[in-house]
Amino acid sequence: MEQPELFTDERFDSNLKRGKTNRAELIDIINQWSRQFTAAQILDMLDGVGIPAAKYNELPEVWEDEQVKHRELRARTPHPHAEAGYVDLIASPLARMSDSPATIRRPPPLIGEHTDEVLSELGFDAERVAQFREAGAI
Repeated sequence: MEQPELFTDERFDSNLKRGKTNRAELIDIINQWSRQFTAAQILDMLDGVGIPAAKYNELPEVWEDEQVKHRELRARTPHPHAEAGYVDLIASPLARMSDSPATIRRPPPLIGEHTDEVLSELGFDAERVAQFREAGAI
């Protein structure tokens, strides 16, 4: 980062201070520095000094990754409530590794979709679930 003064800065002279006490301030300093570069430039700099690092990809970027494409890890899954009629999920890396591959058998649930079912399995009857709902607990 070419900020040697940080090595002697009392705010950051211990793991506790860097990681807890003054963490937000240190993150601000790092963020201000890193805004000057692209992610690729930062990765090259870190690699150049032997610091392992990787970029965190947002989901649209995941689908463009060469390894994701090669391993066919994009699982287009039908979903009745999705605008496009499907959602893209990350397939199991084990999906193509055996005679009994991992599969996605149903779409991801909507928020609260299985609430009644789960509470029923926990022993709550329909009347009690209705009380929870009325109280705003679910």
